[in-house]
Amino acid sequence: MTLEAVTFTARTLISIVKASVELVEDADQIDDTIESALASALSLELDRAALRGSGTAPEPRGIRNQTGVTIQSLGANGATPTYANFSTAVQTVRENNGEPNAAIIAPRTAGTLDRLVDSTGQPLRAPTSYEALRILTSAQIPVNLTQGTSVDTSEAYVGDWSSLLIGVRRSITIEVSRQATTGTDSAFDRLQVHIRAYLRADVQLSTPAHFVVMTGLRP
Repeated sequence: MTLEAVTFTARTLISIVKASVELVEDADQIDDTIESALASALSLELDRAALRGSGTAPEPRGIRNQTGVTIQSLGANGATPTYANFSTAVQTVRENNGEPNAAIIAPRTAGTLDRLVDSTGQPLRAPTSYEALRILTSAQIPVNLTQGTSVDTSEAYVGDWSSLLIGVRRSITIEVSRQATTGTDSAFDRLQVHIRAYLRADVQLSTPAHFVVMTGLRP
């Protein structure tokens, strides 16, 4: 067994919302609505970065771009995914002494798999390797990626998700100002309230070989 340190470098993610003073003063529960929307936006972006982050600051390096993760292509120009593709991914993780427990796919891919039928039009039954996976969908996985001549491909992430580590240096923090200037907009001059939310976090994998990223998934 070879062990080494995993180093986290805190990356900062910021989102800003501007609202009129009249709206903030007059609308019931607007504070909760804005805070919820900001928290949701930051969470979604952190999800995307954990999956597909480039690793070029300020983005963390997501699973797709981590060294040691298996990339399983569905062909030079991609192809329609089948249960067999997921069975192969599960096998790959197991051959690396891992046990995959979930797959994250685009909603479109989930629909494609749901509609797989046999020659008589009956729904195909998934193999046990696929049924054992918890299937999660995320609209943060694009469906317009280019692979060969195809410009409508997507990705799927299969792995042991206990190996995904998200280090949070600063959890979501929300700050409000009536005097801030954002770009050329002065909150004071425009009778606005500027609400800023930010977090600081990074993504690492304890065992990269326990993940497979399938590429080239077409409709």
